[in-house]
Amino acid sequence: MESTRFILVLFMLVNVIQSKEDTAPSKIFCLIVRPLYNDHILTGDTDKGSNTKAWLVLRTGSDDEANYDSESVRFILKDNIQILWPGIQINDDTMDSWFVASVKHKENVFHMTTFLYQIPERTAQETIPSQFHHVSAAFTILTKTPVVRSKLQQDVFLDCTFSVDHQADVTVTWAFQKKGREVIKLVSYLGSTRSVQYHSKNVVMQEDKLPKGDASILVRNVDLESQGVYSCSVTVDSLYGYQKIHLEIVESPVVHVNAESLVLEEGEEKKLLCAASNYYPLDVDIEWLREDHRQSFLPIRIQNIMHSSHKHNIDGTYSISGFFMFRATPKDNGVIFTCRVEHLSLTHAIRKSVKITVTGSSRWSLEDWPLLALIALFIVILLYLAKYLYTGTNSSKPKPY
Repeated sequence: MESTRFILVLFMLVNVIQSKEDTAPSKIFCLIVRPLYNDHILTGDTDKGSNTKAWLVLRTGSDDEANYDSESVRFILKDNIQILWPGIQINDDTMDSWFVASVKHKENVFHMTTFLYQIPERTAQETIPSQFHHVSAAFTILTKTPVVRSKLQQDVFLDCTFSVDHQADVTVTWAFQKKGREVIKLVSYLGSTRSVQYHSKNVVMQEDKLPKGDASILVRNVDLESQGVYSCSVTVDSLYGYQKIHLEIVESPVVHVNAESLVLEEGEEKKLLCAASNYYPLDVDIEWLREDHRQSFLPIRIQNIMHSSHKHNIDGTYSISGFFMFRATPKDNGVIFTCRVEHLSLTHAIRKSVKITVTGSSRWSLEDWPLLALIALFIVILLYLAKYLYTGTNSSKPKPY
């Protein structure tokens, strides 16, 4: 089933499109680009491979051989595309129309491509208005993993299934392209011989499921070099379909603070540090919040935060820290400082807190004045009651004669 695929690259119109009354064909000069390899995975790079001059004939008419280069190739463009398919009779008078339907879920739950062919009205079960087409699905290729996120050193399942309306030998090819690099072949399957050829040791295909329409693969032990675009292409008879799967590596940060609680004397200074380590990709946000429910129900963001530079770890992940210098005052007693870290891999931010206790204060803080006033009032009441009791006791004693 292997066959050389060509790409027509249109460069310019050499003739003005002629009217329908003109019997001469309209022509577009183009090139045939032959890819470097013959496996149905096309790079789309017209600078690679061999080029051949060609003419694309827009409509048939009198064919003047003098209008074409003797070494060029001609392609006659007709109204319909002729596709050889089992069970469909093709002739010059009546040609079946083919359609391609692509469905993409907006949340990337699945991507599906279906090749449809028009059923002649005489074979339809009911009368169909002329503005409608009655079609039947011939070939479908589907993936339920169009976008995959994985941690490092995990095995990743890439889904690719297909269905054909008749028993057929299919050719399956998986390829991979990392951003800015060339396409490389991973594994291929030839249905006529039921043979699998591996080009990567990290890819596994379940060969027994291929005849049932399951061309999924397992990519083992992924690393940062594994992220990119994977393409699953299936060729059956005259049709060729594919699905692209984007694999992204995400690693959640490990967050810790340099203390869970601190007991400080008034005026003592301490560095509060929050470290986020081993995360990927690079972007991460670290902030410190001050929480004091005696003053406000909402946390206050610390403004004078300093950050270290990003550290690039051996496995490709990153680490960073955010810190500030804190000097204890009486009003900081009972305050909680919270480090909050956000990253692409996290559904909810990670929070780590430090509780502050301030001791050795020789001055009353503003928050303590109400308590001091209450104590003073209580002492005054006690003194008044003592004086009252003392006066009453003296008045009750008998006077001497």
